[in-house]
Amino acid sequence: MRKLILIATIILVTSTINFGQVYIQSWGLGFGFLYPRYIAADVIPTDFSYGGYLSLQHEFSEHVGVRLKGYYAELKSEKPEIISTLMGGGLDLIYSFVPCEPVSPYMGFGFNGFTAAVEKATLVKNKTYYAYQFNLLGGVNWSLGEGAKFKTEIGYHTVSEDQFDGVNGPSGGFLGGGQDAYMSFEVGFLIYLNLDEASKFCDIYKGIPKYTPTIVDYNRIERIVKQNSPKTEGIDYNRIEEIIRRYAEQKPTEETKKNWVLIGVNFESGKSTLTAEAYPILINAVSVLLLNPELNVEIHGHTDNVGGAELNRKLSIARAETVQRFLISKGVQPSRLSVTGFGDTQPLVDNNTPEGKAINRRIEFKVTE
Repeated sequence: MRKLILIATIILVTSTINFGQVYIQSWGLGFGFLYPRYIAADVIPTDFSYGGYLSLQHEFSEHVGVRLKGYYAELKSEKPEIISTLMGGGLDLIYSFVPCEPVSPYMGFGFNGFTAAVEKATLVKNKTYYAYQFNLLGGVNWSLGEGAKFKTEIGYHTVSEDQFDGVNGPSGGFLGGGQDAYMSFEVGFLIYLNLDEASKFCDIYKGIPKYTPTIVDYNRIERIVKQNSPKTEGIDYNRIEEIIRRYAEQKPTEETKKNWVLIGVNFESGKSTLTAEAYPILINAVSVLLLNPELNVEIHGHTDNVGGAELNRKLSIARAETVQRFLISKGVQPSRLSVTGFGDTQPLVDNNTPEGKAINRRIEFKVTE
């Protein structure tokens, strides 16, 4: 009969094992049956002892938990025939070695207090008394899916009484002296009452999840981008170039040879990169220089009065070099171009307003033949 029960239990457990998931700061309710048996006593035990337990377990982390446990056990011996009935409770500390595995072994230790009633004793008086015991535990948790485990456990218990088995004698447990000892074999279930915080510790065991491609709605993405993009007016570069060609000189006069100011070639504060508005103006300047190959140009860079003198001088040179590279890229011979920087020493207008500073961040051509 016992073999059939064992086989049925193994089939049940192995057929329902799932991958382990750990929840920290969780509470679990445990219950099940136990089989107690004397191992260090002065009597011969029988196979007809039995008991049960009820526990409340709290998981502090993936590995460590504490268990409050109440139990009832009846231990029987046959030579002499004595019955010891226990009812008590205690606290055990549990450590799980591989909490993320579906089969998770653990160990623990703790102390119990109990009341014991001895019946049919021959060498001592039948009595009821209070005692305590030390517990050394080992077991395995078998995962039954999310929130439930099947538990098998073996416990070694040394009690504080020599008359625990109803007989005075020299046999005892590992606490020393003549204290009696017994073992317990438990099977039961642990049902978690809350699954609030799943541990990320177990993610390494699960591995990388399988990638499942999804259908991307690009039209919806485009609509969302359009709806949330800032509404800006586009720059009509053709119109800007037409205005420049209409009013700009095709060849500098004697008057403008001294300083040919490229109106519109300005820079942001502290930067030497060209703005979008500058390109049509520089294209027109390229046209003028290509139509008049006898002209050579000194490119003068200027800044506003923000920053130190040396910093502004270097920035003005960088702005002139930016324009020089652009003209060369459009076909103007490098030998016709030279650069210099004046920093903030030659403002066109007052630097007291933002508009004035923007005008002074400029480029000028000095034409030579």
